[in-house]
Amino acid sequence: MQETPKEILEWTEMERYTGKRILKPDAPEEIQKKAIEFESQFYKLTGRRRIVNINIETV
Repeated sequence: MQETPKEILEWTEMERYTGKRILKPDAPEEIQKKAIEFESQFYKLTGRRRIVNINIETV
């Protein structure tokens, strides 16, 4: 399985009640762009989401 890059993982946190991973709102723009790219590629390969608060439909 594909690992989430550490630079993106540092800017995520677990949502308290659902246990799902989310990107922090104060993440730098560069990290946000990398996270969108990673998440869209990961979704195309596996059909799963790792970071749930990213909109990948515009990519």
